[in-house]
Amino acid sequence: MDKFKEYKREFTDEEMVRHAWDKEMIQNLISRFVLAWGNGDTAEAIESLWVREPEHTADASFATNTGFYVGLPEVSRHLVDERIAYEEETLRAFQEAVPGKYDSAEAGLGTTAMHSCTTPLLFISVDDKYARYLCYDLGLTGRGRPDGSAENYFEFSLLLIELVREADGFKIWHLVEQHDFSIESGKNYNDVNTFINGYDPAARFYGEPTVEKEVYDNQYGWEYLFYDMPRPFKTYDEDEGYGPKGKVGRKFYERLEML
Repeated sequence: MDKFKEYKREFTDEEMVRHAWDKEMIQNLISRFVLAWGNGDTAEAIESLWVREPEHTADASFATNTGFYVGLPEVSRHLVDERIAYEEETLRAFQEAVPGKYDSAEAGLGTTAMHSCTTPLLFISVDDKYARYLCYDLGLTGRGRPDGSAENYFEFSLLLIELVREADGFKIWHLVEQHDFSIESGKNYNDVNTFINGYDPAARFYGEPTVEKEVYDNQYGWEYLFYDMPRPFKTYDEDEGYGPKGKVGRKFYERLEML
């Protein structure tokens, strides 16, 4: 297999200061996005934190384990429309169980979510136009039921994020959420077999991607993390990027076939 395309160079003091500032701004942007994602404010987040220039919005993408949502409207369909449908379905169950009580309630009642971004790894390209970001999402999801019970999970995912510089700074361009596993709240982890075929509670959030394909196999996932994690790079390379045409999440033998 070809060795990684890795680039290093010396920077001037002025360039180092600019890179340090860019890194702070990128980490701030990602933190704002995962907070909005958990709070259900994804429509506003996509408007302000994702790419806006036409040459980037056309192939902007959000990926789950089972495929890519390609194009900013499709990203919005998944992160905004599908979430609203999920919240409305949950609220409807309460309204049907107790007629009249929840008629004025807003969608979101009975659901909760939280996303985080820990242990980040970030590199800005040598040409100063792109950035790649890796972090781990230690999150949770919850959904109440009219009978007073609930299904609650701790969710664990890798986030691989590619950003591009636009006129007003770096913006999210490609984001891959590689879901590792879920643990149901209140259960002993030793009693939860997260590695049997078909056990994936988070699959309810995968939706119907624009491009259906295996992006991440959570039974073997970390065997290929080494190949996808950010490292020094010269400029954007579609093959090595986190978009739908890249190798991200591919098994070793599939990468060989793409050389």
